[in-house]
Amino acid sequence: MAGFGSDKENMDIAIIGAGIGGAATAVALQQAGFDADVFEQASQLREVGGGIVFREPSRALFARWGILDDLRPKLAAVNVMEIRDRSGSVLNVAPAATEPGETHCAHRADVHNALISKLSPARLHLGHRLVSVENGFDFAEATFENGRRIRAQLIVGADGLRSIVRTLLDATPMTFLKQVTNRTIAPASLLPADIPNDRIRIWQDGMRRLISLPIRNRTEITLNFAFGAEEPPDKMWYSMSAGALLPFYTDFEPVVTRLLEGRIAPITSHALHDKEPITQWADRHIVLLGDAAHPMSPMNGQGANQAIQDAGALAGALSGRYPDDLTSALEDYQSVRAPATARIQMLSRKPPPSLVREAPAEK
Repeated sequence: MAGFGSDKENMDIAIIGAGIGGAATAVALQQAGFDADVFEQASQLREVGGGIVFREPSRALFARWGILDDLRPKLAAVNVMEIRDRSGSVLNVAPAATEPGETHCAHRADVHNALISKLSPARLHLGHRLVSVENGFDFAEATFENGRRIRAQLIVGADGLRSIVRTLLDATPMTFLKQVTNRTIAPASLLPADIPNDRIRIWQDGMRRLISLPIRNRTEITLNFAFGAEEPPDKMWYSMSAGALLPFYTDFEPVVTRLLEGRIAPITSHALHDKEPITQWADRHIVLLGDAAHPMSPMNGQGANQAIQDAGALAGALSGRYPDDLTSALEDYQSVRAPATARIQMLSRKPPPSLVREAPAEK
């Protein structure tokens, strides 16, 4: 087709982005017998962020892909969510999840590392920042900042919140949720005996919130400090010092500041965004996945899980049909995943019901 020259490398499937969604897609496709190359903008892999609630459907996929046993020692089972006010009084205790099956917590980096460990190094291309993508009749084409250009029968846009691939299908902006979240890790030994590291725990005071998750067999805690902001920061991801964050929480229960002061990891900060559900996930030789397809608030702990489930669904839709019936395969993938993620996007805009019912109103 016009526009593709001999200087472009030919590939079957190219995945843009090696975060949890992109890495899960590569593993799922590999398990299904497909050749897929992954292109990541970072020069070295470093999954930022904190803990995630690792839900039963994700665990089932990891088991199918043969990597759950590698991750299991770093999981922490949780049964309940405990809501506290800023002084530490327990307001409510509710189930950790409404869906059936076990719920665990994990650090994003441990989930990511388990996925990356199953990929062939020759298929993982670091230092490839996407500049542009074009969709043609026979191939899609990607151009990277380093000058490399590829064409593939299928390009999977797993390139996150600010997806370049998504702009081919949807140009509507994301919505700033007027919250900034700040994540770090602390040792569980900092908790007093009467606050065991065995549950999801939320300290809540209006827009100020601390969410703690047990990880790594309950030896550590991921901490997610959130507060309100009228305008988003200039950068999507940035660093914050403990000295800048502490003043927001000095009137909270003393253990909160103790955890922050005793952290064992840097504080990574970012503004929270989501997006109205988009109506088109695929066109000819491109398809979206994860945050590129459905940016959502982390309020209900579903972002990474939905990306993992996208990966399993895409590999399942392509199996036995790619490349001869690519259009129908992508239509089936969208028909399964778009309604499910749209519902969760909308639900994730609101706090869990247990938090809304029992937490005091902001003064």
